[in-house]
Amino acid sequence: MSAPNPVPPPASDVLLAANYGALSARRNHFDTLLWQAPVIALTAQAFLFLIALTASSTPLARIVAMLLSLLFTVASIVILIKHRYHELLDADLLRKFEDAHRLYPIHAHPDVRARLVEAFSTVPPDPAALADEGAAARRRPGYLGIRGFRMWLGAFGLTGAMAVAVIVITVVRPGWLA
Repeated sequence: MSAPNPVPPPASDVLLAANYGALSARRNHFDTLLWQAPVIALTAQAFLFLIALTASSTPLARIVAMLLSLLFTVASIVILIKHRYHELLDADLLRKFEDAHRLYPIHAHPDVRARLVEAFSTVPPDPAALADEGAAARRRPGYLGIRGFRMWLGAFGLTGAMAVAVIVITVVRPGWLA
């Protein structure tokens, strides 16, 4: 009786293509969730702030609405970080797969893709453009360097701070909201 072979046999091209497609679909799913969750949470926050800042709301209604807002803020930050983490893991796996199989780097960083487009826009490809890793980053508009993920985290942090402010105002200076 022979010992089991710990190294699996090489996968077929069909299996590799299926795995790549499944991983790409999962990464796209996390990317979609990453941007859907904040929009839904922001809608809930708007409703809660409407309750809290309406002049006819009672102090109890304001405090409850803002406590719920704080809960949604924390939950939104956690889920945003979780979705981003999984999306980055899958994007990294896809990049490694593309490198290992010498595929066009569909899932590479946009600066890398821009450099490749620039290098391959000439025939033969321009080796200097391929070697200059910072060229694409230097030419992109400044606002493209701002990460949407960080902007959403900041927006949720600000929303939480505003909820705390409304609670404090409700307790200390209730007349300001009347």
